[in-house]
Amino acid sequence: MRKRLNRREGCRVLRPDPRIWGNHHVTCREFADFMADYLSGELSHDIRVRFDEHLSVCPNCVTYLANYEKATALGRQAFQESDSTLAAGVPDELVKAILAARRS
Repeated sequence: MRKRLNRREGCRVLRPDPRIWGNHHVTCREFADFMADYLSGELSHDIRVRFDEHLSVCPNCVTYLANYEKATALGRQAFQESDSTLAAGVPDELVKAILAARRS
């Protein structure tokens, strides 16, 4: 029987409930669902250890995590470089259309 995760009230995200995880091994789906919490350090020590154990045996999740970290870093970088010059050859009409869409 699959153990269920605890849902907090309102629009808060799901959080692993250590009372029901017991000896439960983290699945790839659970890792993906709680990856942001894992990276931000919001998981309890015991649950983080289970995530680390999963990463030690799952190369797919290691790759997924690495790609997620790269994507979020690129996203942050893109917003930090908002005043940088445009790449050569970008049509003025495209730039104007994007800026107009951002304003609306």
